This record gives sequence, structure tokens and C-alpha cells, in this order.
Amino acid sequence: MNPELWGRVEGIVAEALEVDEPERSLLVEERCAGDGETLTEVRRLLQAGDRMDARFLESPAFDPARETYGQYRALHQVGRGGMSVVYLGERTGAEFERRVAIKVMLAPSALTRGETHILASLEHPNIARLFDAGATASGFRYLVMEYVDGVRIDHYCRGLSHDARLRLFLQVCAGVQYANRAFVVHRDLKPANILVTGEGMVKLLDFGIAKLLEDNAVSDHTARAWTPDYASPEQILGEPVTASTDVYSLGVLLCELISGARPRSSADLPLGEIVRRAAAEEIANPGLDGELGLIARKALRRNPAHRYESAGDMARDIERLLEGRPIAARPPSRFYNARKFIGRHRLAVAAGALAVAGLLVTTAVAVRESRLATERFGQVRRLASSVLFEVYPEVSKLSNSLEARQILARRSLEYLDALASDPRAGAGLLTEIAHGYIQLADIQGTSGMESLGDTGAALERARQAERAARRALALEPRNPGARAVLFEALVRLASTHNLRGGADKAGPYAEEAVRVSKTILAEAPGDLSGSRRVAEGLLTLAITNSAARETLAASIPLFDSAVAAWESLSARTGGAAQDRRDLARAHQYAVAALIRLDHAAEAEKHARESRGINEARLAAGDLRARLQLATDLGYLAVIAWRRNDSLAAADLFERQLVLRRALAAEEPRDNHMAMSVAGTMARLGHTYAMLGRFPEAIAMGQDALRRQRAIHARDPKYVSATRELFFALIDLAETNLRAEKSAEACPLVREAAGVWDLLQASSTPMERGPGERLKKMRARCGV
Repeated sequence: MNPELWGRVEGIVAEALEVDEPERSLLVEERCAGDGETLTEVRRLLQAGDRMDARFLESPAFDPARETYGQYRALHQVGRGGMSVVYLGERTGAEFERRVAIKVMLAPSALTRGETHILASLEHPNIARLFDAGATASGFRYLVMEYVDGVRIDHYCRGLSHDARLRLFLQVCAGVQYANRAFVVHRDLKPANILVTGEGMVKLLDFGIAKLLEDNAVSDHTARAWTPDYASPEQILGEPVTASTDVYSLGVLLCELISGARPRSSADLPLGEIVRRAAAEEIANPGLDGELGLIARKALRRNPAHRYESAGDMARDIERLLEGRPIAARPPSRFYNARKFIGRHRLAVAAGALAVAGLLVTTAVAVRESRLATERFGQVRRLASSVLFEVYPEVSKLSNSLEARQILARRSLEYLDALASDPRAGAGLLTEIAHGYIQLADIQGTSGMESLGDTGAALERARQAERAARRALALEPRNPGARAVLFEALVRLASTHNLRGGADKAGPYAEEAVRVSKTILAEAPGDLSGSRRVAEGLLTLAITNSAARETLAASIPLFDSAVAAWESLSARTGGAAQDRRDLARAHQYAVAALIRLDHAAEAEKHARESRGINEARLAAGDLRARLQLATDLGYLAVIAWRRNDSLAAADLFERQLVLRRALAAEEPRDNHMAMSVAGTMARLGHTYAMLGRFPEAIAMGQDALRRQRAIHARDPKYVSATRELFFALIDLAETNLRAEKSAEACPLVREAAGVWDLLQASSTPMERGPGERLKKMRARCGV
């Protein structure tokens, strides 16, 4: 065989061995089109390989047990493809257990450095994680990846309800959206590449065929790794591949998961017919009815520009469908929007109809000028209320929406403030004003969660909410809405004072919140919302007591009462999402208090309860559970620290960092999330130092400290940020001391001492433990 022919044959065989039948035959026919000699040689070599079967892999020439894969070893084979074999593996060293999948590439050119980089950059709960990569002593390239013990998503869906399948599909969209935002396209989404764990967590596999998107995409006429029934038209035709390619495959997957059938079948079709159909065919009937059919058709459009712009956009339409809201895939119309609104708010619409009838009777006997003034007053009020209570909640579900939410709340409050001075302003309007202030306070930072981290502004908004609520109650002392919004304002005041280190100031608000909640429940015994407010009041008081050293121990019975209250609520509502979320939150605050009391066993029990709740929420498609799950992992890591199990702590902190980075990327302006990422980095760096991994520890600690300094500068009175700055300083200082780098450590110790003094001067000083750490380092540095 001449060298030129051999070069062509070798390249095509290498490509073909990477895919299974029938894709292999299609690829060979395409690459050898019009070249009979090349086709003959390629088929001959492939047939020889088939005859050889797995004898090579079973021979002493390739014994995986004798190969080393970095810090991992292979146990036994669990899968095999054309030119790769997958083994179940484990990390070497009995002190640390982690099951992994080791994928060995049997062709020298099968894995590129670029591909490895792509895989390593993808850190998301719904994407199988890459741990390591390299080459064995025998020269075989390998990947060490997260081992996923799960079943194919199409098999997992059998027996699930329609809505449960859609929520599972939303997890797939979340993983694809994350990868696409990192400019990575999967290019082969299909059930075989999507597994679901026993806990219901979706894991996307095999990003090995993905390629980074370039600013100026070029036609991809090279090795096409795609499955005909799931491939987009542009893949089949060799056109540029973009995020829309994955959207098309998601459309096919959606049809298959819901109806059990794919919208098209390429079985037994020659390559030429597949290409012809891809160039001209528009899928008019995807096999789904109604609005879900519209969503599928939009994802499956022949022209990528006519599809959803992203997997996230497709997911949002499915969420709207599940919530009974208008979907973007359907052309808007007044009748359609009204029908969806009525479907969601049947009682409210009926009440509104009665209100309109009453208004007509009233205006019929009013003078014309009064009628016009009243109508204008009502229009402005309805505009502000619509933005606050209808538009705002929808915007709050979007990623990177903090700034937009702040603008909406501020603009609405400008209208409401103006109306408040009108003599017709009553308790109802004042209640709406108070509610608006609470929304703005939450955005600015009342709880430290999903906020801009401006606790000073948040405290002022909470005060304004309290004043408006008390004015409303003065006008109508038995107004339940006004009493409820007063409770919300009191909780915000207590929470914000706690964040600013003012537990002494928070106490009276927390105590009054408990009293108000009990009054609300007494006025409507058995009412779920009243029971929830009692539970929230107990938790707020417990958190306030836990902030001060002298009342820390007394907070534990209050935490137990809050946990019991939410357990009862969850049982009453059959595990409603809101109650499960708040039950997990109560467990988490209890963990923090118990750790400070050095009650590690009790703390671990609460942490595991919370983790179980949040993993179940996430498995059910509630992506908001990621925030609390990250907190669970961090607490369990700290408990592992207390057991001197640094390896387990490092693994838990690494998982927490993956989750928090993903969340921070979705909301870049979230100051609390940025602080959480930096806090995890500081703790992980400190843990690496305990393991003797000093270069990693120092780099991680320096990055964490840089971030915490910037966060603290935005709001110097935000005590949580000051505490995190202190820990970042002493963690990095201790790491440098362990690494015998006193010159780098001692300036950090001096800075930490200054921050310590600030914290001790607050009404919630730090505990003795961190102070003892600092004292030892000051003695070593002579500070």
C-alpha cells in the first residue's frame, strides 16, 4: 500500500473505531465516497479488528491492573467502545476512598490536550467531573472521571409522571446550559450519554467529543462524532456547530422522554438520504401535543436561528409550562395570556370580577371629576402592584437578575410613596408599600443570601417597611395583611442587625416577631401561613441568641423547636417544597451553633438530615437546592476537620467549591455568593496545607484573600464579611508558617490582629478558638 493511501486509510479507521454501529458504517461511507480502493482497505482493517474482538485487551500485553493512572488504580472493566475501554477505579491509599471511572484511549491520537482542557473546565452538578488525565507507562492516554452509578435517562423515566419527566429534563438543560456558557458544545446528546443516579441526579457523560466554540466558526468536515437520530441538520451537513446544535438534540431527547419515540428515524437509510433530509426536512409533527409540542418544534427547527437561543431559554419555557404561564414558543395573544392568567388565579379573578362590579356601582353615583381622579389613583396603584407582585417574582427566577430586580422595586416604590401621601391611602396601600420595602431590603442584603451585600441599605429599607406596616395597623388594628407584613419587617430587622454584629439590637425585634406570629396563628388557628410564621419567628430568635456567646447554649432548644415546627408543617403538606427548604435551613443554623459549642456528633446529625433533604430537592429538579446543598457540604467538611480527617474535608470542600462557583457564575452581582466562593477557597487552601500540598494551598489562599478584601471593602460593617476576611488572613498565614515562609506569614498575622480587634469590639465577638490560633501565630511572629 502506498504511503498516501495508507495515510488516508489510517485516519478513517481511527475515526471509525471511535463510534459504534450503525454510525461507524455511515462515517466510513461518507469519508470514502467515490474512492473504492480506500473503502476496500478501510473495511478490511475494520473487519480484522472485529475478528480480533477483545483478545488484545484480555492478553498480558495490556493488563490494566499493572498500569498506573496517577493517584488511581484500575479494578475491573465496566465498559468498552471502539478505541477506548473504561475501568472502575479507586484512589490509591486506603485512607481515602473514591470510586472513579478510568477511560483508557487505545489510539495515540484519540485524545488531544484541548479535549482534556475542555473536560477539566466543566464543573457542574449535572456533568460528570474530570479528576485527572495523563499517560500510562505503556504510552496509553487516560482520563480519570467521576464514576456515575446510574441508569440511562430513558430507562429511568419509565413509570415516572409527565411532570416528573419534565423536571428531570430540566436537569439535563441545566448541565448543557452551563457547558454552552463555557463555549463548549456536547455534540452527541442522547440517552446513552445521560445517566440518572439512584438519588435522581442527572449526570451528562462523554464531553470528549466536544470542541470549544470559536468566534468565527468554520465548517466541520473533519471527524463527525454524532448519532443520526439526535444530530442537528448542521452536524449532518458539516456546517458550523454552535450551542443551537445541542438545543436541537435536546428537542429530540424531550420527545423521546415524553412520548417514547424520536421525531425521526434514520434506521436503514443510506447516508445520502440522511443528508438529503437534513438539508430540506422541517419536522412538523414531533409526536407531542399542545404547548409541549410547540416547545419541541421550536427546538427542532431546521434553521438554528429559529430555535431557542440556548438550553436555558428552552428550560425556562418548560418551567413556564409547568407553572401554567404563557410560553415563548407560542405567539402571544391577549386571549392566550388571559386564559393562562385565569388558570393560575381562578379565585383572584372571580374576586376581581366582583370588585369590578362593585366599582361600577360606586362610580355610577360619583361625580365625574371624582371618578376620573379615583380611576387615575387606581391605575397607578395597579401598575406599581403589578410590577411588585407579578413581574418581579418572574424576574427573580432569572439568572443575573439582581440589578433588574432592584430597578423594578425602586421604580414601583417611587409610585407607591407618591400615592401614600394621597388622603385616599389606606391600610391596603400602606401594606403594599411595606411589602415593596421588604423586597428591596432582601435584594440589598437582609439575610446574606442572594443579595448585593449592602446591609446598611437593607437595614434602612427594613425600617421603612416596619413604619409603613405599623401605620397600616394603626388605621385597621385587625387587618391580617398588615400584621403579616409587620412580622416580615421584624424578621428582616433582626436578621440584618445580626449580619451587622448587632445581636443586642436584633433581640427585641426577634422577640416581637415571635409574639406577632403567635397572634396571627391565634386569629386563624390551623392556617398554614400562620404556622409557617411561628416557625420562622422561632428560628429568627434562635439565630439571634446563637450570635452572642452568653446565650449560645440557650439557642439550641429554640433550634429544636423550629426544626420540629417545620417537620410538622412538612408532614401536613405532604412535603411541600417550601417547607422542605425551610426545614433544611433550620437544620443548617442548628449545625452552626452546635459546631461552635463543640457538639460535633449532634451537628453531624443535623447536617446529614439537611443534606438528604437538599439532595432530594435537587433530584426532583429544584435547582435552588444547590445553594443549601453547598452549605451542607461545607459543614460536613468542618466536622471532618474536627475528626482530623483532612482528606475527607478536602473532598467535601472541593465539591462545595464546584457548586458555589456554578451559582456565582449565574449571578455575578450576588455579593454573598462571591463571599461564599472565597470562603470555601480559604478553607480548602488551609486543608491542602494540612495535607502538605503547599503550592496549591498558598495559591488557593492568596486568591481567597484577594477576593475577601474586595468584598469587605464594599461594606465594612457587614460582620460576616469581616469574619471571612479574618479567616482568610489566618488560614493563609498558618499555611505559610507550615511551609516555613515566615516572611510571607507575619504581615498577614499583623493584619489579622487588627481585624480581630474590630470583631471583638462588636456586640458579637469571636469565639475563643480562632483567638487561640491567632495568639500562637502572633507569638511565633513576635507581633
